[in-house]
Amino acid sequence: MREIASYDDQLRTKEAEIITNAVFGYASGGVAVPKDLSERMITTIDKITPNNQ
Repeated sequence: MREIASYDDQLRTKEAEIITNAVFGYASGGVAVPKDLSERMITTIDKITPNNQ
């Protein structure tokens, strides 16, 4: 179970990294970042670092 949880964490981290790179690629190229891509980036980052307020 621990190995599966670790693998899932790695997949979530990699997904967030790829999406974040795409968003920054749009932004640095001077192109407007699609809203759904920005929202997806925030959502995937939240899966890694949940807000514990």
